[in-house]
Amino acid sequence: MSPGRVIDNAEVRPYRPPRADAGEAPARDDAAELERLREELAREAREAAARELEAERERLRARLSESVAKLEALARDLSEELRREVPRLALEIAGRIVRARIEEGDPVAERVVRELLDRPLPGGVRRVRLHPDDMAVADGAASGSPSAVEFVADPSVGRGGVIVETEEEEVDARIETGFRAFWAALMEDR
Repeated sequence: MSPGRVIDNAEVRPYRPPRADAGEAPARDDAAELERLREELAREAREAAARELEAERERLRARLSESVAKLEALARDLSEELRREVPRLALEIAGRIVRARIEEGDPVAERVVRELLDRPLPGGVRRVRLHPDDMAVADGAASGSPSAVEFVADPSVGRGGVIVETEEEEVDARIETGFRAFWAALMEDR
């Protein structure tokens, strides 16, 4: 339209709002399509989330299984180490207790000598070897022993230990020897 032009009545149509019944069907169809699409998207999202959740569960199950296997292996290793260490530590503690009692004056060597001299040994007792610090025991033990028994100070024998020599054998009653024999018996049972 140019300025100054006059519009003819035939060119102008009066405004008529759309009829309410004419536009409702397409609007309803659009709303139904939108609802269907929304439900489809929601379903797809739920399915994708379920797949992702299941995959994460599987990853967690695998990690948990791996962790359990590692813990079981660690428990087996620890159990095996304890089976070896506990007896060794018990013997070490027992040795410390015995040595402490000897240092406190417990006459271990004297009891061992008396017990061995009272026992009938093949060939009879010829010699008793003791640690030099235990030689005082010899005086007490010698009073009830045959005069032919020789008591010898031997620094290779630990405190409280005794080695008795007969004509036929040597009886090693050293504390260390007893612990070694006990340890060997323990290890043999395993």
